[in-house]
Amino acid sequence: MSYLHRDFEKTKVSSVADSSVVEEYKPQHPVLDLPNAIPTSSQDHLDDFTEVNPFEREEMEHSEIKFTSLLAKAKGKIKGKLAKRSKKKAAKLSAAQAEKLAKQINKLASGLNKLNKAVEKASQKLESKKSKLREKANKLISASATKHKIEEDTLRSDMGKFLNALGQELLD
Repeated sequence: MSYLHRDFEKTKVSSVADSSVVEEYKPQHPVLDLPNAIPTSSQDHLDDFTEVNPFEREEMEHSEIKFTSLLAKAKGKIKGKLAKRSKKKAAKLSAAQAEKLAKQINKLASGLNKLNKAVEKASQKLESKKSKLREKANKLISASATKHKIEEDTLRSDMGKFLNALGQELLD
């Protein structure tokens, strides 16, 4: 049976029960029989222990610097996020405004196209009326020239002078 499996409680009880005989314990290890095996003065270096915090101030300063730098980083991150948000909002607003303007421009462009078509039709009508009036004027000039026995060129030049003078009077 091993030393660990011994029943120490029974031994203690028996020694406590026999309190009249008190034996002093003597260690029995062979090394202890040698001279100077047991130190005469048992001075421990831990007896002179005093609690000292030599790095306390430096650690506090370091932790304050670390905290300040962490705080600055956090502020920078927050500012960055806020800037991103504001950029996104601005982009959305500008996109919406651009879309609105594009719709208005499309409306104006379609209106301008309609106006151009109407002007082109009116111009064609005017040209056709103008050509019809020229034909009538040429017929009247040639009929008047033959009726009054005047040359057509002379009559045309006289009529041009008359119409120019009439136009000048109307403009003034």
